[in-house]
Amino acid sequence: MTETLTIGGRQFKLVKDTNLRHDILTQCIFHDLHRHSSSVQMLEGETPEEFAVRILRKVAQDGEIFLLLGHVLMPAEREGKEWTPQMAEETAEFLGSVVDDGDKLIVHQHIAAVFIGLFTNGLSSVMIRRPEFFNEAASKQQSHGDDDA
Repeated sequence: MTETLTIGGRQFKLVKDTNLRHDILTQCIFHDLHRHSSSVQMLEGETPEEFAVRILRKVAQDGEIFLLLGHVLMPAEREGKEWTPQMAEETAEFLGSVVDDGDKLIVHQHIAAVFIGLFTNGLSSVMIRRPEFFNEAASKQQSHGDDDA
């Protein structure tokens, strides 16, 4: 039995056992969101949490995060192999339009889960792009490593 969640009176489930179109289009959206988020630079003195929130706001402004949710969640009565881009767009529109606070919480939780994966995968590229913020930590790590030798 597939776990379902109710949002706005409709049943949704995680997309799985999908068709090739879904796999490729979802990968493209993740790539675009990652590219968009990795082009934002961490500000001096900004914590990783503040940085993540700032990127999330920037990505959410474009509305792409809802489309990505349409690639992650689908109507529970449908099978993954039936997934279409139109279904993703309809799901995105529906999820972006919820008004009930409980429904909003569920959508926020799924946005956070998707975004955490996006941010976690992109964190290494951020560290490569902005090494000056991590030099002190690297120096400390090296000095501890020297003590062990």
